[in-house]
Amino acid sequence: MISASKSRYEIVLGFDFSPSAETALDQAIEHAAGRPEVGLHALAVVDSHHRLADFGGTRKPDTDEVQGALQRVVDEKLAASGAGEMMVFAHVRIGNPAEEILRLSIETGADMIVVGTHGRRGIQRLVLGSVASEVVRKATVPVLVARPAVHEGAQIGEEIEPPCPRCVEVRLATDGTTWWCGTHDKPYVPPQRYEYKPAIPRSYRHDVMR
Repeated sequence: MISASKSRYEIVLGFDFSPSAETALDQAIEHAAGRPEVGLHALAVVDSHHRLADFGGTRKPDTDEVQGALQRVVDEKLAASGAGEMMVFAHVRIGNPAEEILRLSIETGADMIVVGTHGRRGIQRLVLGSVASEVVRKATVPVLVARPAVHEGAQIGEEIEPPCPRCVEVRLATDGTTWWCGTHDKPYVPPQRYEYKPAIPRSYRHDVMR
């Protein structure tokens, strides 16, 4: 575990080679940029039950293979970002993704954890709904959950049904003295409800004569 007197800002990044993980990597680099001393710990967890996205989902890759691929992705992102020099560590572990992310954050004395989250695709892989939720719930440091910005088609809560065009026309024509059109200017009648109660079966007694 890192000493409490450490001066380097440590960031732990959960990475599974998915598009959402790349977004998380971008966010981690952005938060690291400008700090005098930063350690970026990129962690890929090979789940014993699932496969990493970048390896086709058809086999469990070798840990050395994953570490090499992880190092290349991080180095390429850093070079493209122009964020400057920082210490980068590529970690690969086998086990439960959320537990390994949390364990590494404790071992490195992390100041922040960055994970990605994606929708239905790859929901049992590394950084996703259930894993991100567990990390947020159990972490002892701030957690940034990164996802791509998508504004088109975004919906908050239930969709509100638009007003009746004829009702709007009536309100405008009457200067608000009448609100409802002929269709809606009627008292509310609750729907008829029917309830079925099955008949209670009779009890039968069978006496055996001796």
